[in-house]
Amino acid sequence: MDNKRINGIENDTQVVGKIMKALVYRLCAVLACVAALFASCRGYKQIPEETLADIFKDMYVLNAYMERNNMNLRFDSVDIYGPLIGKYGYTAEDFRQTITDATKRKSFRLTDIVEAAIAKLEAEQAGARSRPYRQHGVCREPPRGVP
Repeated sequence: MDNKRINGIENDTQVVGKIMKALVYRLCAVLACVAALFASCRGYKQIPEETLADIFKDMYVLNAYMERNNMNLRFDSVDIYGPLIGKYGYTAEDFRQTITDATKRKSFRLTDIVEAAIAKLEAEQAGARSRPYRQHGVCREPPRGVP
């Protein structure tokens, strides 16, 4: 007789069961919201690998420019690259964290990204060689010794 309704009124066991069930659903909803909040608040934007390759390519070009012009700056190299990384819509901290987190994954290979950056540089160089040489706005053959 405990588990049955008496004249349309539920007994205490049924009421407690419904209350517990509602509390469990609410607790699960709260935990899901908290998990989503923590996932969204990691504090940086993850940079996709294709964009990382573009950033590395530009870093190679910047390094070559700085080396050619004897610009030996004594700063953290990531800080020097801040504006370059910003061109892609990311911060130096996004870059640091992306590299840090990516190197923790077994499937991540930084060498693959570096090789992709080198391939992009080589493709740009091949494209530049196929274009006519410009000097003072006039197209002509490149001078001897210029590849």
